[in-house]
Amino acid sequence: KAWKALNQAGIACGKHRVARLRRDLRYWNLRHATARLVTPDPEDPTAQFGARVTYRTSEDPEARTVAITGEDEADPASGTLAYAAPLARALVGVGPGGEATLQLGPRRVEIEVLGVELPED
Repeated sequence: KAWKALNQAGIACGKHRVARLRRDLRYWNLRHATARLVTPDPEDPTAQFGARVTYRTSEDPEARTVAITGEDEADPASGTLAYAAPLARALVGVGPGGEATLQLGPRRVEIEVLGVELPED
């Protein structure tokens, strides 16, 4: 009896694992199908996808640098932000010396862009 119960539990666990793998495969197939290749425009001096942007805010005068990346590459703790992140959206289109406003609920944070670096091919 114990062997039969363990076998049935293993089959159920295997089915769950297969279902999870199928779900993951659907996710990655969709990500692949909708992916777009984006090349930074070297003629555009403003913050854009792929750029490293150095900035400071009205709340913190210390300069910080972030890279604007895709969602899968983003890791805020290591300085990479998804292009859809509020800070990245505020920075995109702003060049060195320019300013932007980041609205965080009722709080407004002023941002000064100090520099924009594009990756070299």
